[in-house]
Parts: sequence; structure tokens; C-alpha cells
Amino acid sequence: MELIIEEISRGNKLIGRHKYQGQSLQIGRGYQNDLILSDPHVCAEHLQLRYDNDEQQWYVRDLQTLNGSVNGSGKPMQAEQKLHSGDVIRVGKSQLKFLSPDHPVADSVKFSSMEHFVEFSGQWWVIIGLIALHTLVTLFFNYMSVDVREISYSKLFSDSLITSLVVLIWPLICGFIAFINKHEARLRSQIGVTFVIISLFWVSDILEALLGFNTSSAFSLEWLFFILAVIITFTLFWFNFYIALHQKPQRRLKFAGGLTALIYGAVLLFNAGNEPEFNPFPEYNAQIMTPGFLLVSGETSEEFVDNSDALFSDTKKAAKKKAEDE
Repeated sequence: MELIIEEISRGNKLIGRHKYQGQSLQIGRGYQNDLILSDPHVCAEHLQLRYDNDEQQWYVRDLQTLNGSVNGSGKPMQAEQKLHSGDVIRVGKSQLKFLSPDHPVADSVKFSSMEHFVEFSGQWWVIIGLIALHTLVTLFFNYMSVDVREISYSKLFSDSLITSLVVLIWPLICGFIAFINKHEARLRSQIGVTFVIISLFWVSDILEALLGFNTSSAFSLEWLFFILAVIITFTLFWFNFYIALHQKPQRRLKFAGGLTALIYGAVLLFNAGNEPEFNPFPEYNAQIMTPGFLLVSGETSEEFVDNSDALFSDTKKAAKKKAEDE
């Protein structure tokens, strides 16, 4: 009679799957067993399984071991007991799940749009293009922030390339986390997704400058774009954990949210600690751009004078009418 045994970690992650055929099966740490476990808390001969042909039923018993065995209901095994498909028995720090060949399996899961996005981001041409784009955009911002009299193009390019290489550290860390958790690292997907989402920070910076140039200085956009940065960071961590770890959605949300809160909480505390109680010098934070970046075209001098004259005329008429009514 066939029997499938799955080795499962304490976190319910599948370690290995084995299929056996016969009337008996022995499990333990000794090399004479049919299934050999490396857990030091497991005895050399730990579990004995036998198949009853008359009842067509598997039975399992603990071989009077030092640490014993715990059945699926959480109770120590005192005597031989029936083994049903899907039962889980804990031996030492290991868990074993027993399945019959006809055990039902869950329906196949269709690839989600997120998975298609992850797979697309992991293509080599996408990764190379994103790294090149990140380097060029960083080069542009570095160029705009230096004194034109002291430009060293080779230094600007090397600094921009180093910045792109530094970004690679985070997806490499995520790939290593997946590796030590015995998951597929999917390093290319990690790199591609990271650069795609990092690019959203450029969009946010450009949008902040554009709106700051087109709105009144009395209207602060700082908190709006701070919240946007938090959302982008959370999205980055969520996708990194989605690729690296097999987690439940709620657990993934907690991990990504907790790491995001930790980072931006530290940023807020750092900024609050460095902010003076009183600043005697006025600050002007609006971005100065050329008129071509105006979302609404401005008025000419003649149009401004004409509109001002019309406004004064309307005001005089309204004042005269009010005086006559009184």
C-alpha cells in the first residue's frame, strides 16, 4: 500500500516529500530506517507504521522513545492508533504529515497580474534598461545640483553608477533571505521590481516640483508627498516579501507595514530632533522653473493691466450702487 510522507517545519513550510510502498514503514534517526530524520531530538528508532490488509488501514505507534510523539490533536501517543490521510505527527522538533495517494489537492491557482508583473520585471533586458535609466536620471539630478563652473562629467557618471549599484544591495538581501528560508531566490525579479518601484520616487519628486511651481507658496505639499513616499516604500517592501517569502497576505502586510513604520518613524524623529525651535531666517522652498512648466498659461503685462482696470471699475460700480441703496 502506498503512503506519502511530507516533512514540515514548525512554520508549516514543506521541507521534503517522500512516497513509499509496502506493508510496514519505520521512521527514526538510525540509518536502518525507511525514512531517516536528522533531528537530534528524534530517537534512532522512533515510529513504526504497519498496514492492515483486512481493515485497509494504516496504524502508527511510538517505539517508547525519549521525547515521545504528539498526534494531530496535540496529545502524546500512548498506544498504537489509526492513521488517517492528512494526519500530522510531531516527533522531536520535526513534523510529519501522512497522506494517501488519493488525498484531494487544492485547485490550481491562476497566475495573478502581480505575478505577471514580477515575471516581466525579471527579464534581463528590463533589468539592464532600468539600471541604465536609473543611472541617467541620477546623473541628470546630480548635474542640476552642482556648480556649472566645477563640473566633472566622469565623476558625475561614476557617482550616478555607484548609486545604482548601491540600490542593488536591497534585492540581494531579499534574495539571501529567500535562500536561507529554502525558497527560490528569484534574484532577477527582485532586482527588476526594486528598480521599477524606486523609479516612482523620481516621478514623485518631479510631480512635487511641478505642483510646487504652479501652486501658492501658502499651500504646503510636504505632507502630501511624504504620505506618497510612505506608500511607495510600503509597496516596495510588499513586493519584495511577496517574491522572497511564502506568507499569508495578512502576515505580509504586517511585515511590510512594520518595516515602513520603523523607517519613517526614525526619519520623523531625526527631523524633529534637528529642527530648531525658532528660525530667524525666512525660507523659500518653491521650485523655480521656466514658464514652459506652467500648467496654466500666464497673463501678459497688457492683459494684467486690462484685468486690473476692469476689476477696479466693477468695484467702483458696486460701491456706488451700495451708496445709492442706502
